[in-house]
Amino acid sequence: MFVEKYPFIEMGDYLTNTVAPKIFHQLDYDLDTNKTILHMAMWPCHFDTQDFFTQFTDEHIKLLQDGQAILYIEFMSDPHQKQEQIDTIRKLCERRNIDCNLVIMLVSNPNLTDPDIKFIYEYNTGTQLGVMFAMLGFSLRSEMFAGHEGEYSLNNLNKRLGAISHHNILLTSYEEQLQHKKKYGAKDFMLLQRTIRPHRDIIHNKLVEAGLWENNNCSYMHKGIFLPDEETTLREIPKTRDFEKMWYHRPYALDSWVVCVSESHDYSNFPWLSEKWYQAMLNSLPMIFLGPQNSLDLFRDFGFKTFDKYFNECYDKQSSFEDRMNEVVTLLRDIGSIDNKLSWYESMRDVVEHNYNHTIDFWTPSPNKYLDNFVKLFNNALRSIG
Repeated sequence: MFVEKYPFIEMGDYLTNTVAPKIFHQLDYDLDTNKTILHMAMWPCHFDTQDFFTQFTDEHIKLLQDGQAILYIEFMSDPHQKQEQIDTIRKLCERRNIDCNLVIMLVSNPNLTDPDIKFIYEYNTGTQLGVMFAMLGFSLRSEMFAGHEGEYSLNNLNKRLGAISHHNILLTSYEEQLQHKKKYGAKDFMLLQRTIRPHRDIIHNKLVEAGLWENNNCSYMHKGIFLPDEETTLREIPKTRDFEKMWYHRPYALDSWVVCVSESHDYSNFPWLSEKWYQAMLNSLPMIFLGPQNSLDLFRDFGFKTFDKYFNECYDKQSSFEDRMNEVVTLLRDIGSIDNKLSWYESMRDVVEHNYNHTIDFWTPSPNKYLDNFVKLFNNALRSIG
């Protein structure tokens, strides 16, 4: 339905080529409009004052100018969403004599506003589609970037996910973790940092000062610190475009009792999730989540369970990242002092298995309650346009 009636416009260099909308277009949803929907996705961190309308055909521009089309922009889940960017999008519409009332935007930052543009707020609505789309898209990215032709269908997606599952590239069950740890033991925690961020320098420095870095599974690509085999895997990515390797955490997860997640940013005044929590959930491990304040609330909103019954999660309530990091240092020391970590891990089985199963359900393209919720919100925006 989507493919014929609602064409997807794939944009150029500074906009993202994403599998997710192609998958979404194949889902069986009815939209409350007879207008053409021009659908594009862009990364806010790559967006500047360029006129993205130059990527559209004259026919598409005319449809928008005549009020016969709706421009739907996925401002892809990204911590760099700014009000100035929305103001630029408004100016670009006005320059082309396009009514901003015809624009719908999916955004993560609940502080973005405009008198005419219709916003669907990921965090405020609980949809967080960017997280799910990252999960939908990552398994096909290697094929997409390699230039393979063909449709990205739900059948292909499910087949791909099944192949990943069977080959244990991503998934580690609770029982696998338990048996491995009974036989080999494990280090206290793992922390994989693969992109430079200012707050990750803080993490690295704090853990080094606390003596918690060297005897755990910690790495920071920016500083040239890698775990065994990690450097080879990561260095091959630009050559092979094999993006699956970015999610290949299993060897380090098997050798860890806890995953400490270093999220993409720390400075927003609203919770933020990207794909990094897979490290814990899909490897059946407890998680410490180092991101913006109150991020764990968002996990609970999504139906996941956190670990407040088993260790102190007060770090998530601290207002500054430095304070959150200090609380995490204390927490990691406390975890390190647990005498019988195997019994401690066994006591968390119900939470670990719930999160593992819920992540796989969360991953399922259709039916999906998050997409269902999004479509309701999208239809509300469409009806307000008329």
